[in-house]
Amino acid sequence: MKANLSPRQHRTAANTTAFMHSVIFRLKLIVVLIVLSILFLGYQGLSGMQNASSMIERMHSENMHNAIHATEVLNELEKARSQLLLAYQHDPKSPFVHMHDHGIEIHRDRVEASLIKLQQIITDDLLTMELSKEEQAIVSALKNKLENVTENGFKPALQQLSQQDFMAGNLILLEKINPLYVDISKAATALLDIQIQEGNDNFWGSRA
Repeated sequence: MKANLSPRQHRTAANTTAFMHSVIFRLKLIVVLIVLSILFLGYQGLSGMQNASSMIERMHSENMHNAIHATEVLNELEKARSQLLLAYQHDPKSPFVHMHDHGIEIHRDRVEASLIKLQQIITDDLLTMELSKEEQAIVSALKNKLENVTENGFKPALQQLSQQDFMAGNLILLEKINPLYVDISKAATALLDIQIQEGNDNFWGSRA
């Protein structure tokens, strides 16, 4: 697949990989902070263990759920983008067209499925959580950015694919989807960073 990408697409793919590694690190840090808090409270004895049980439930619902949903946004967005790249390999001029023993509609359907999942994560999950004002602002921004990339990026790209205009579809990916992907990634990272800070505050609070 990479052999069929432009230098700009290669750079975007490399940046995406680096960003996902950063997301994984953030999630691990949240887990470590939670475990440290639990261990410290457990050290305090029976009373500490009771407090630890309460803290587990609170931190899991407030920190981990939001962190997981933010990561799901990035995952589904990247899945949609990757399926577009695979769809472009169905171009009759592509050297990889004969490697696909299926129709292009498979990739189109998977893009649409990821877009539906993205909307569900925002409306059914994140927007139903108890959020701080800062978190509400970030989630609202995420919602607007995802609507933008869907309406002005993925849907027009899918329309071009249905017309077999692979060049136009690829231009939409480069000029619309990729820049918005960066903006969405920054917003999702900001939400993750809040969970890390809250986890850190909970850890030090447990020691007070």
